[in-house]
Parts: sequence; C-alpha cells; structure tokens
Amino acid sequence: MAVSAIGVGRVGVVVAAVLALSACGLPGMKKPSIANSQDVGLENVELIDLDAAAAIHQNALVSGAAQNPANSRSTQVPTEYRVGPHDVLDVVIWGRPELNNPGGMTQTPESRGRKVRADGSIFFPFVGVVDVNNLTVEEIRERLTEGLNRYIKNPQVDVRVAIHQSRKYYVTGEVNVPGIQYIESQPKTILDAISAAGGMTGQADLSTVVVSRYGEEVELDLASVYERGDASDNIWVRTGDTIHVPDNKFKRVFVMGEVENQTTVPMHKGKLTLAEALAGGQGVDLQYANVKGIYVLRQLSVEDSPKTQVYRLNAKSPSALLVADMFQLKPRDVVFVSTMGITRWNRVVTQILPTVQTIFQTDALIERR
Repeated sequence: MAVSAIGVGRVGVVVAAVLALSACGLPGMKKPSIANSQDVGLENVELIDLDAAAAIHQNALVSGAAQNPANSRSTQVPTEYRVGPHDVLDVVIWGRPELNNPGGMTQTPESRGRKVRADGSIFFPFVGVVDVNNLTVEEIRERLTEGLNRYIKNPQVDVRVAIHQSRKYYVTGEVNVPGIQYIESQPKTILDAISAAGGMTGQADLSTVVVSRYGEEVELDLASVYERGDASDNIWVRTGDTIHVPDNKFKRVFVMGEVENQTTVPMHKGKLTLAEALAGGQGVDLQYANVKGIYVLRQLSVEDSPKTQVYRLNAKSPSALLVADMFQLKPRDVVFVSTMGITRWNRVVTQILPTVQTIFQTDALIERR
C-alpha cells in the first residue's frame, strides 16, 4: 500500500523534531550546562533501575496493557446462521421438478435462487408468502414442508443459502482488498476475515488489530498466533464489526546520544528489545559513551499532566546484555546513551526530556488530524 502524503509528513515532522532537539547528544555539539550537579528529583519523572526483575515486570505490563471488554472478546462460537433481507435461498423439492427453478443448476445461484425481500419474506408456489427473516435454514425447511403438506404427500424439501448478503462487516487498513464482507453460514475468525480480504500487506501490524463492536473498541494481538500459537485473540467475527489492520510505519523507537548512528529503529510486528534498538544504532560509541548510563525514556499519558518514566541500565554489569535483550520497548520510546563524565541521572533527563515531550506531543497532534 502506498505511503500517503500525510504519512510521509508525519515521519518528517517527528524526525525533524528529534534531530533539532537532540543536537546536545551528538559528539562535538555543545551541551547545556546544569548548575546543580547533585541528584535532585524532577517533577513527574520516575527513575527505575533496569534489572531482570524490572524487565520482567515491565514486559508483563506491556503484554497485558490492553483491557478488552468481555463481551467483545467472547470466545463463544456464533450460533447457526440466520437468514435476512437480500440473502438468496436455493430451495429444492425432490421429485417435483415443476416446483423447482426451470433453469435448473445451469443458471447462476442468484438467478435460480429465491431472493429474500426487504421485508424478510419469499414467495414459494402453493405456499405463498413465507416470512423467513431471522430463521435458520432448518426452520425455513420446516415452514415450507408444512405449507406443501396440504398439496403434496410427504414433500422432501432442501434449503440452503446460496448467496449471503444480509449480515455485513468491514475490513479496513493494511489489507489487499479492503471493504465490505458478509457473514456466511460457516463462522469466520478475525484472521479468516483478513485472509478473505486478500491478506495483509507488508506494512501491516498484526499486534494491534482493532475491532469496533457494539460501540466499543477492542485491541487484538494476532501476531501471537504466528509467534506462539496463542489464538486467544483470534475471536469470531460478528455482524457489524469493523476490523482495522493498522500499519507499522510509525511504530518505531528513537535511538540517540553516544551511539555510532543516531536513528529511528522500526519495531518488527510491534516488538523491539533494548538490545535490538542499540544494535539498530550500530552500538554505543565506546570513545565517548558512559555505559553506566543507558536510559530508556517513556512518555505516559496522564489526565492532569504528562509523566515520564526513565529506565536506567548499567551496561557494565555482567547481566546487562541479558537484561537489555529481555526488556521490551514501546512505540516512541527514546533510547539515550549518555556521555562519559555525566554521572547524575537528572542531568541526562533534563537534557533529553524536551525531545521526548516534543516527539510525544507532535505525534499525538498528527494522530488527531
């Protein structure tokens, strides 16, 4: 799917903000002077030393962040299909060809079938007008059999839905054929619906598929089906659902400070570890970097005022690489490697915090356009 002009502009604005405000992290650039070098608290900033326990705790929060409504995530198998207006029924009376369609099976299902009217009824010879709205094919068969019994001894009636057109749902976003689809006699899961829409594009992010249902939105991690065989989020499609497959173009992490290449690193299927992000920046600059001060800065949305979480990793620790590989990042996280000689964490945060807030605010403004 082609990147829209707005999408390109969005990346440009955020990257421009990063480069403009992160100049203090570039080797050789002038850094702001901080008069007070003591560790002092910063308002709405929380420091967390990153170790194995903190990484495990954080990963649990990330994986369980989406609280989905119970009725939207129901795993109950849908009930048998119920016929509605505009469906096309194929009705066959065995041994009575005069009651069947004269064209027989040589015609298309729509032309030889009996289309359900807008009021939910069909007309059938000898029986007359039959209300079939919201009935199963078995219930329709019983009604037709009862009506024909007056004229035909023990009629053998077969009914099936030839074309499903009454119960719609929608698939949008990063699929090859977005648009309207129809609920059929065989129930479909969300992944079935995506497949029926031509499959996902190369930019699709299956980790945050959004389903709008009954006025609520539920976020589903369908990537887990492929990664872990966990199909708990692959729920059944319901009438009226809107299934949106988002793109992953804006799911990335900013790597800054004393690294070989300050850059943005895209998240693969919505996931990226701290170790992978540092590798995306081609590693730390061993000549200038303070490996005791590798920071992950995360902006949180709070009603009254924004809050920033700061995770600090001491990479001199023997277990640091394992911890970095365990720690899952979130979109728009800023990974900052501090400069050698800066030992006070609040000095680092004071330097980089404007960049974090600008990235967060700029991205949020563009999302609301």
